[in-house]
Amino acid sequence: MKLINLGIACFVATLAGFAIAANPAKGAVIDFESGFSDRQSVGTVTGSDGNQAIFSIGRNVNNRRDAEIAEKGRPTTAFLPQDGAGTSYSNRIGDYMLTDGLLSNGPFNGFNYYIQFSKAVTSLSFDFLDLGDSLLPRGRNSTLTAYSDSNFTNVIGQITRRGSSNFFVSRLDTFALDNLGSALSFSISNRDPGTAIDNINYETVPEPLTIFGTVIAAGFGVAMKRKRQAA
Repeated sequence: MKLINLGIACFVATLAGFAIAANPAKGAVIDFESGFSDRQSVGTVTGSDGNQAIFSIGRNVNNRRDAEIAEKGRPTTAFLPQDGAGTSYSNRIGDYMLTDGLLSNGPFNGFNYYIQFSKAVTSLSFDFLDLGDSLLPRGRNSTLTAYSDSNFTNVIGQITRRGSSNFFVSRLDTFALDNLGSALSFSISNRDPGTAIDNINYETVPEPLTIFGTVIAAGFGVAMKRKRQAA
């Protein structure tokens, strides 16, 4: 009987290991460096783990359009100086980034970014370029908000950054939200036209099979510990 129980336990552990290997939690990135060009319209982008993200921009969630790509350097299509060329973070952002379409949409039709994932994520971080707080009387804070649904309604996380007070100096800020549980959409709201985002990192929520396998593996470990103690 002991041999049978041990054989069953080993079989279950093998299945658990297979489940974990087949469906691991994945850290992934979207960086816009491959397959994009200056002023290209961008809607859906597939991340390095296969999760798809839909990008849009607009004044509010009900007035959105596709986002746009900006190429570092001249002509300037996103922000000064030269869309990040010659700045201290030039190497970090590479050659392409996602912008709010200042040149195409005008200074009062962009502002906000919206991201919708096809699979829920547990965390999101990105570099935000050229956030300023001068000129506009209400200031230029930017707020990253996470939602548990794909319609930007149920808030589950939020963080705010203050922009630069120097209109002529571009800078890089990093936004990050972790331990979200399950987020399907994000908004990046601000009142500063002519910004960009890049180096988007996220972690997709593990699929149910992974969670089931983890529980089984944990249960197997407890059973083996008790067996050793009983012996």
